Amino acid sequence: MQPPNDQAGTWEGSWLAAMTVIKSAQRVFTPDNRPPSELIPLVEPLSRLGDALRATPPDPEESRRRAADLVADRDLITWACRPDQPRDIRELGATLAFLSMKLTT
Repeated sequence: MQPPNDQAGTWEGSWLAAMTVIKSAQRVFTPDNRPPSELIPLVEPLSRLGDALRATPPDPEESRRRAADLVADRDLITWACRPDQPRDIRELGATLAFLSMKLTT
């Protein structure tokens, strides 16, 4: 998958951040790993974002909406970034925070 070509250059950075979130989530949500119940609300938004990123033809607006839905819960991001969380969950929290930042710039 290649990032979409955005004239303003803003969606490319957001797209890369969104792909990083998907990769990070794959390490947390595995068949062998039962994630904490606090992360379960992310399953559906992650799936929808992944679908939007893989859509043909790409729809940047739909991808932005799905990404915004995913990072809407700031408390969850803060919880995932806490130092007492396992490394993979902290990494997921950090990628969510980064995506949130990219969507606002």
